[in-house]
Amino acid sequence: MIYLPTLKNLLKITGRLANNKKFHKSILSYVLACIGCLTACQQNSERKPESKSGFNLYSNEVKDTFSIYIQKPLEYEEKAKSTYPLVVVTDANFYFPMLAPIVHQFEQTGLMKPIILVGVGYDSLEKMDSLRVRDFLYPHSIASDEMQAEGGARRFQAFLANELLPGLADSLRLNTDKVLLGHSFGGYFSLLTYFEQVRSGASNFNKFVSASPTIWYNDFYLNRLTDSLKNNGKQDSTAIYLSVGGLEDSVWYVKPAEVMAEKLSSDAVKNLDCTSITYREMDHMDVGLFSFIHALKNWYKQD
Repeated sequence: MIYLPTLKNLLKITGRLANNKKFHKSILSYVLACIGCLTACQQNSERKPESKSGFNLYSNEVKDTFSIYIQKPLEYEEKAKSTYPLVVVTDANFYFPMLAPIVHQFEQTGLMKPIILVGVGYDSLEKMDSLRVRDFLYPHSIASDEMQAEGGARRFQAFLANELLPGLADSLRLNTDKVLLGHSFGGYFSLLTYFEQVRSGASNFNKFVSASPTIWYNDFYLNRLTDSLKNNGKQDSTAIYLSVGGLEDSVWYVKPAEVMAEKLSSDAVKNLDCTSITYREMDHMDVGLFSFIHALKNWYKQD
């Protein structure tokens, strides 16, 4: 059964979050706001063709099955010759049900151009909590991380590049814009994917959101990759939106994000537009959804 963002499912997630100590309770305000957006979208879209779908996709790269959620623009069927940006969000069991109705509401009210939103998730929210550690991090964890991670992000990158994206290109009307959204470990994965694209010359994504990335992982492994960016002309024009919450730990989150932003904004880094922001009154779990919305609204604002 594919999990789609219905009002009933969103209410279930709200209940889970209220009882889950791992999630900062202030994000419940965002969930409740999304419920209002979702209700409005459902009411205003009753006469439009169904724009949401989903399927399970087995990955030969990862040797596991992922749940893929798709939301097309409201105008998709009416404008049969139009093509759209592709936005891929990780941690989709958590973020897709909140982000999807907001994207439609922004499209409907003229605040944002239409996009195709695709979520990559797992069989359940509970499984996501452990499998994201497998898929978003590289290399394997070390003792100072105080966690166990096998470092499978390279396999997950290969799944996106070789299996998911080609299939989406065959079945959806996409333009050349492709965005990767990630928060926390997912934010780490967004940056890691950017660095890997620079190294390999690939161009699977040209825009990245890295919200509250865990740059501390593996003794700040990502910082050791930044020198490879200097005077590297292989990478196409790319945009990165890097964010952190001002209420997050200053040593492990705020300062590392500031250092990374400084490195990415260096004149020696070619073809990169890096936007960095600190949301002063936000904690770790507040930053993800807000960053996704803010970045997409800036990149795809109506003319």
